[in-house]
Amino acid sequence: MLEQAGGVRMEKRKDQRLPLNLPLRFFREGKEQGCIKGFTHNVSSGGIYFEAPSDEFDVHESVALRLGVPSGDVEESGMTLAGSGVICRIDKLEPDKVKGGWPEEMGVVGVAIKFKKRPTIELKSLEGTLWDS
Repeated sequence: MLEQAGGVRMEKRKDQRLPLNLPLRFFREGKEQGCIKGFTHNVSSGGIYFEAPSDEFDVHESVALRLGVPSGDVEESGMTLAGSGVICRIDKLEPDKVKGGWPEEMGVVGVAIKFKKRPTIELKSLEGTLWDS
């Protein structure tokens, strides 16, 4: 996050961000709505920034999320980043900033999440990969 200090913009983030553009699934805690799809812009150990259809997001709202990281050339996930966090910022994204394949008429917002604690990484079981079941 950038903050003005004497006319100079200063970076407040402590964690290095990795520019990562991958599909994401998330759940809004305390809402009846099911899984919502999004698309990441960047990820760090302290948070994540992703885009999603403009919905009724609220700053300070808690969300749980899962991000599948593809393994090599295979489209299915080799590992999954799972965590939860709090929305700290919501941005209206201009069409030229949208990275996912959303319909043009759909409004898209950028959502910044600060993780409550470090996310966990779940590795795909090797059993199904190495041996026939």
